[in-house]
Amino acid sequence: SPQTPIYCAITDGGSADSIYFERIHITVPSQTPIFIRLSLRGNQYNIDSTAQCKYLRNVWLKDITATASSTIPCSITGIPGHPVENIHFENVMITEPGNGPLATGNVPELITSRPENDIWGDSLPPYGLYVRHVSGLRLDSFCVFNTLPEARPFYYFEDTAQIERLNECSNNVTSIKDILENEWSVYPNPVEDLLTIINIPLAVEEITLTNYTGAKVVDIPCFHDEKAAINTNHLPAGIYYLSALGKGYLRTKKIVIAQ
Repeated sequence: SPQTPIYCAITDGGSADSIYFERIHITVPSQTPIFIRLSLRGNQYNIDSTAQCKYLRNVWLKDITATASSTIPCSITGIPGHPVENIHFENVMITEPGNGPLATGNVPELITSRPENDIWGDSLPPYGLYVRHVSGLRLDSFCVFNTLPEARPFYYFEDTAQIERLNECSNNVTSIKDILENEWSVYPNPVEDLLTIINIPLAVEEITLTNYTGAKVVDIPCFHDEKAAINTNHLPAGIYYLSALGKGYLRTKKIVIAQ
């Protein structure tokens, strides 16, 4: 399976600011869906200088779903004296296998190692998110569901500042299946004029339709409505993506408009 679909790593004197990942539905399982890393391998590019650690800051992840094929958790890590800064998660939903190995938390820094999700193997303590050397982290509706039970904690924080956690998933939800039992449906598909949406979950606050470029062409607010409809007469034929969004909820369906 792929290693890390959402990969943001800076090393060897590089710097990055204001990076956005938005409206991504990853259908192929990967080892670790999200890996954010600032490191310094100590490479020397000319005889007089060695690369200096700079910064990785202001990274936004919004409306993302993914499935992990390994028990290596997502992670956000800097190095001592050089934290990753201002990371924002909103409506990020991940499913992981569960039953991961217990770890002590004595995780080596591995500052000079190549920045990859598996550099620590299975030694990271949590199943959800490992956070070390980070200043500024906002987790809004960040959910990790496990297929099998987990003895590991959801989070692990070390050398962090300004951590904010909002709209956390209910402890009664143990897998993504619990959310999808009353899955919403659309018909007809392909559609020629009127697209009907039924069984809309209460958690859904907004339904959007985007074209193949990612541009939003329809936006419908939801107020606990179980049914909605979209007139597609004005839209060119082609493939579109219908998304239902809410706190801790994101599902996307492919829609074909045939004129």
